[in-house]
Amino acid sequence: MDDMQDDRGARQASEYAMALDLVGKVVRSDTEEEAVGNIFEVFTMLFAPKSLSYVALEEGDAVRLFISTAPGERQAEVIKRLQRVKGSYEKTSSQKGFIIKIGRNDRPFGTLEVEGLGFPQYLDHYLNLALSIVGVCGLAIENARRFQKIAEQKDRLSRALEELKKTQMQLVEAEKMASLGNLVAGVAHEINTPVGVGITASSALVEKNASLDSLYREKKMTRADLEDYLRFSGRTAKLLFDNLHRAGELVKSFKQVSADQTAEWKRKLFLHSYLNDVVEAVRPKWAGKRIRIDIDCDENLEIDSYPGWLAQVVTNLLVNSTVHGFEGCDDGTITISADKEGGRLLLRYTDDGKGIAGEVLPRVFEPFFTTNKQKGSGLGLHIVYNIVVNRLKGGIDCQSEPGKGVLFEMNIPL
Repeated sequence: MDDMQDDRGARQASEYAMALDLVGKVVRSDTEEEAVGNIFEVFTMLFAPKSLSYVALEEGDAVRLFISTAPGERQAEVIKRLQRVKGSYEKTSSQKGFIIKIGRNDRPFGTLEVEGLGFPQYLDHYLNLALSIVGVCGLAIENARRFQKIAEQKDRLSRALEELKKTQMQLVEAEKMASLGNLVAGVAHEINTPVGVGITASSALVEKNASLDSLYREKKMTRADLEDYLRFSGRTAKLLFDNLHRAGELVKSFKQVSADQTAEWKRKLFLHSYLNDVVEAVRPKWAGKRIRIDIDCDENLEIDSYPGWLAQVVTNLLVNSTVHGFEGCDDGTITISADKEGGRLLLRYTDDGKGIAGEVLPRVFEPFFTTNKQKGSGLGLHIVYNIVVNRLKGGIDCQSEPGKGVLFEMNIPL
């Protein structure tokens, strides 16, 4: 007899262990359907009922019905019966089951009916056990609904990214930049990260607001509660601003890459004076730094080319030196050399900054590759490559060593 009781106790302990494992699985559900299915598994393991029925609620109205087995009843009858439940729980009319409301923070998400218990004599015990885990079930459904909303927002973002795909051929036309799929994946990854952080932070702030509002209305709010809220909201607001600003900068940079420049006029210009104008326009970016810029070019050198594209190339190279080459430095020298030879423009750009590591050098022209994600978008040098190679039909090469600055050599037909 003692052996049989020990076996029965061991089996029961094993079943409860499995049930606890399923409870953990419930919380990790991605959709409400998955959460309800996992809840059914837990309740089946714990109570061995003949039928399980669940009605999902939104704003108090039944919106979906999930039924495990409810023989002889139509769905409309089940919905009507479960909608009549007023309290947080009650026993069924057969006294062989119970009905409980599943929700969180006084917000009901659905009503669950457990009918035909295997051992109805333990009804009160089973009901107490169910009430002890109903909070976890409510959390699972809340998380699943929130996840679904985030998924819908990401879907809208994905549809917006479809529009960006139309510009891929303008961005990458050379063999070296032929991986168009990686470009779109890079855009999606870079934008999804700050947007995802922003969604999470705003969700947390909404919950914190609701919690403080509840304390205030119940006249239970203390000075410590208010101070805690102010600290939390301050940190969250900064997090939101930083990530939304980051997303805005990415969108702005991408527009710059994909903008149609076919309306750019080709005209004659004196290159020395034009380069001076470009340098002066960019000079405010070096506020607080002693950066010397030398232009080594014949003042009478006249070329027939596209000034807008040349200005964009030089501007991006200057900004690249600021963000990367002279990072952490207060002074430095940049030299821009230009000459015309055999109907081609030979343009050299050098700085004496910290240089580029050997493993990074082969990737400097790749889109969205950057060694400084706080300041760089990873598009600056890609734009330079795209203009020189695809717009101006020329060539560009980069040479560098750590601690020895950088050299960009461009060969552009005129």
